[in-house]
Amino acid sequence: MASNLTHEHFHALARAKASAERALEKVREKFEGKTVRAVRTVEVLSGALLGGILEGRAGAGGAHIFHVPANLGLGLLLNGLGYFDAAGDHSEHLNNFGDGFLAAEVSNIGHGIGANWKAKGLAHLFDKSPAQIPATAVHGSISPDQMNDIVDRVRAANGAR
Repeated sequence: MASNLTHEHFHALARAKASAERALEKVREKFEGKTVRAVRTVEVLSGALLGGILEGRAGAGGAHIFHVPANLGLGLLLNGLGYFDAAGDHSEHLNNFGDGFLAAEVSNIGHGIGANWKAKGLAHLFDKSPAQIPATAVHGSISPDQMNDIVDRVRAANGAR
């Protein structure tokens, strides 16, 4: 059977192999940039998710490191390390995670602005965000007078009388 193979068969196989390699190279070129962008997206989303988890775990006052909001501090730190190539060829990944933490912080600020807009109207749009307002704790039971006062405040806020 080996005697039936001619040079033409080998040349045809070589042409088919070369054609397949060219097609594979086109596919590689097409997806090369997309993979980098997909990795960046996943890393930024992961940083934002971790920032949200950090804020959620910290509670009403928010997470702080030396009186700096944790998301802001981590975002700036990771971006600084990335800009100075602290991780060598992988420094862009530090920037991506840092961007995620910064996005989480900006989202928190936006949430505070939106909450003020809803609660107080457009004139008080840039008042302190809810994360900056100390939460008041209720201890013990509420008296009927206190409950009536709360109901009156809620009705007034909703425009009901």
